[in-house]
Amino acid sequence: MDNISDVTVIGKYLSLLSLDEYDLSIFDPYKQKLKTADCIRLFIAAYLLEHKSSRDIEKAVRAEKTLQDWVKAESISHSQLTRKLPQIPTEMLEHLLLRTVQRIRDLTRPRFGIPMTEKLAIVDSTTLLIPAGLGEWARVNKYQTMVKMHLRLVTDSPDVLVPEAIIPTTGNVSDHTVAAELVVAKDVLYVMDRGYVKYRRMDEWIQQGLHYVIRVNEKHTATVLESYAVEPTSRVVRDAKVRLGSAFVSMERAVRLVEYRDEQGRLYRVVTTRFDLRAEDIAETYRKRWIIELFFKWLKQRAALVKLYSYKPQALWNTMYLCLLAYSLMLLVKLSN
Repeated sequence: MDNISDVTVIGKYLSLLSLDEYDLSIFDPYKQKLKTADCIRLFIAAYLLEHKSSRDIEKAVRAEKTLQDWVKAESISHSQLTRKLPQIPTEMLEHLLLRTVQRIRDLTRPRFGIPMTEKLAIVDSTTLLIPAGLGEWARVNKYQTMVKMHLRLVTDSPDVLVPEAIIPTTGNVSDHTVAAELVVAKDVLYVMDRGYVKYRRMDEWIQQGLHYVIRVNEKHTATVLESYAVEPTSRVVRDAKVRLGSAFVSMERAVRLVEYRDEQGRLYRVVTTRFDLRAEDIAETYRKRWIIELFFKWLKQRAALVKLYSYKPQALWNTMYLCLLAYSLMLLVKLSN
């Protein structure tokens, strides 16, 4: 998705947030130059304009009359911005994102769904590295400090990607730990990578009526309960009803195992709860997981998510929500047109 360069256009995008509906006086108890609502507008604009630092925002405010009108001042210092960022209530940003996502859902409702299911939801995470010495609270090991954005991305085509829910955590929180909070709806086919394989939870999802396609690696033993025919010309090399696990630990419920090779001949093993689909459709569904990788790449390269304005915990959580808000506003305007 293309970024926006016109500040006036961005102002129209930001009007969709309806920030005036919120009582933010509790968050601005003193006569502060930079108000919470203005700070939200400036940071979202910064992502849309691809500003790389708080000093870039400071320069932009000095140069743009429109930005000055937003903050009712001719200048805002970069230190004011970095101080205010962690003071923004994360719950409010989460609510703003949910509201924006709901408006996108309303516009895309007739489009949602690929031929094989009602909706496709890809669950994965990406990491944001923190410079050494600036984030000891997020230290993962001797060499790295980082945080994670765990995301549920709903899609029906490569150009309509809806970030329905995120969970920000420190980098030592595994993907499967937060999976239960992202895999919740019954009208969705979830697509997940190997980090989400947990037999007990996979059984629970089946019991709850949740459907998934998950990649498993070679170490997972599969006891074949029933084999299905495979077309000789297909990339699918195996299609079977199996029980995953060994004599020591295994799933209680049966799943479907589909093994296929990609164009380079690499073997993929995926398990699914969907027995009603063609094996080729299962393989194609998992291949769509690359969409979330491209989405993370866009956030980091085009929306400059990796250029962090502050390294305080609250500031980093807010950064994730503000970046997704910027993207969602762009998508909302695009779909509205």
